Amino acid sequence: MSEIEGGPVISNHVARALTCDSAIEMAIESNGRPIGIGRKSRKIPGWLRRQVMHRDHHCQAPGCGRTVFLQIHHIDHWGDMGETEFESLIVLCWWHHIFILENDWHVIRGPDSRFVFRKPDWTPYPPRPS
Repeated sequence: MSEIEGGPVISNHVARALTCDSAIEMAIESNGRPIGIGRKSRKIPGWLRRQVMHRDHHCQAPGCGRTVFLQIHHIDHWGDMGETEFESLIVLCWWHHIFILENDWHVIRGPDSRFVFRKPDWTPYPPRPS
């Protein structure tokens, strides 16, 4: 079986027919996980962008969930030696992307690999129950 990006699972026969006159794109993986291009470029290659979109599906900001006007954000800013790697990228809607950048919010990966959003003073958002 094969999967069409953002679409259904299709049979291998249909996939073969579709690939007769199409471009084939490879994703680079290590231990079954996509990897990126490190510091080679700030620009996210199409194949890596699609992998991040497939993983996140929607804006990852707490309570958002938008599925349109999405952008890919470097968790560690490129100017601060951030890398263009699968684990260092997150899907955000344009509004949350601008909000995080302009208001000095932070996104980090927690110990369980989930995204953790933090205010400028590094307190978690949403607040954790005490």
